[in-house]
Amino acid sequence: MTKGSRLLQDAGITAPELARGLGWFSLALGTIELMLPRTITGFLGMRGREGLVRLYGVREVGTGLAILGSSDPAPWMWGRWRGTRWTWQRWRQSWLGGSRATSRSRC
Repeated sequence: MTKGSRLLQDAGITAPELARGLGWFSLALGTIELMLPRTITGFLGMRGREGLVRLYGVREVGTGLAILGSSDPAPWMWGRWRGTRWTWQRWRQSWLGGSRATSRSRC
C-alpha cells in the first residue's frame, strides 16, 4: 500500500469519491478560467495572456467531463496530473519572464 493510499484510507475517502471530487474541481476551475481570464491574469500580473488562461479552462472542463463520464477515470486523472505539472512549469516560466520584463522597464 502506498503512502497516498493509506492517507485516503485513513481519511475514509474511496478512489471513486476522489475521482468524482477531482472531476467537479476540474469543471469548476475550468469554468472560472473561461469566464474570468482577465481577472486571473490581472491578479497574477500577466495581462495579455487571457487566451492562454481560456485554453487552460477548456482543458480543465474537458478533463473534468472525461473524469466524471468515464467508467475508468484513472487514465484521465493521471493525464490531468501530468498536464497540470507541465502547465505549472509553463506558467512559472511565463510569469517569471513577465516579471523580469516589468522590472526592467521600471529601471
